[in-house]
Amino acid sequence: MKKLVLTLLAMGLFSACSSDKLDEALTRNYETYVGEFKSLGGIEVQDVVTHLFETEDVEILYAYSDRYDLDSEEYFGIEVEAYGVVTTYDNLEKPLFEVKRITDAPEKDDTAVEVTTVSYQDPDFGFSMSYPSNWTLTSNPTSVILEAPVKVEEEGQTGLSPVDSIVVARTDATLVKTSEDTQEDRATEIRAYVVAEYSELATIQSELAYAGPDRLFSVHYKTDDGDTLYFIPRADELFELSYYHESSSDSERLDNSNTFSSLVSGFRFTPYGEGEGVTEEVADEPVVEEPVVEEPVVDEPEVSAPDTEQATFSSYRDLESVPFEFKMSYPGLWYYSGSSTGYIFDIAPIEDGATTGIVTMTFNSGASVGTTRTAESATVTVEVDGRTYTFTGTADYESVMQTMADSIASTKE
Repeated sequence: MKKLVLTLLAMGLFSACSSDKLDEALTRNYETYVGEFKSLGGIEVQDVVTHLFETEDVEILYAYSDRYDLDSEEYFGIEVEAYGVVTTYDNLEKPLFEVKRITDAPEKDDTAVEVTTVSYQDPDFGFSMSYPSNWTLTSNPTSVILEAPVKVEEEGQTGLSPVDSIVVARTDATLVKTSEDTQEDRATEIRAYVVAEYSELATIQSELAYAGPDRLFSVHYKTDDGDTLYFIPRADELFELSYYHESSSDSERLDNSNTFSSLVSGFRFTPYGEGEGVTEEVADEPVVEEPVVEEPVVDEPEVSAPDTEQATFSSYRDLESVPFEFKMSYPGLWYYSGSSTGYIFDIAPIEDGATTGIVTMTFNSGASVGTTRTAESATVTVEVDGRTYTFTGTADYESVMQTMADSIASTKE
């Protein structure tokens, strides 16, 4: 197939040549491809074009780069992952790929099991959620537990390593405060219970937060070890929705905390007795949220959710800042740039001296821990190991900023 494609290219199945000027661009997008750089093979195209790029789906693009020598043995004729600007023109037969970043192609694991999304609704605890199919769910009279997949043992390792887990539990608390009381009064009652029953959280600062599409009021804790806990009232009951980091791997912590953030964003209370307590796998389809059910026992949120539709990303990369001693996750296709005051994140390469991007993160900004929003923008602030991190961006990136904020962990020795 590859030889046939390149033969057709060499036969001159193109209308553009080196003497033509390009028309006005029809489309312009940032794309990431896995494939190989190949020679033009004598084809006359625009002067700017130096190579062909054949994707793993056997799509052919014209390619060039001002940053990389595409004839280098490091890139030419081997499978790589390339990111850049793809532009189409009316008088150019193929899209024009301006390569801005080249990295190693992702490793292919032929033995990997396809991970799908599982929707789950529990009739006894009265909640619904979604989680990856490679996590293991078990239940007991007081809680539902999800365990992360067990990683392949490293050479020389013996025994099973502890794995991260997500817990949904009904506590034994009997609350007095209701949605008719102020948020601070409700939070004070919840904090008193937590301090009495969870000694490891007694010295940790909490913040008010909202869980799921129904914006369920909660009190949120995060430990230096990466544990994250939400305490959510439901009438006079109190539920715990938590992520516990037991693994010794920091990369697993970042991956699993991202899974937990996604689970929290879809968590909602449902009527007791509704649902069969079984899972249903949904392959290659987005999770369909259960319809909102009017129920008097469920506390209504006191702050409405933003009207703006939220941006989502299917993959995140890890960023470790050695000078500032922390780790975090950020959307996989974004660029970042750091300074003494924080970091800038953007979809495009960040120019020297830039002060803003799609999302801007600053250290110790003076903002209060929690989330604030307007119709156009949002700010998310968290405190980790004595330092506050404030994320600022447009309203449609609030959930992305919350995921980034929740992933932060200190790397101080």
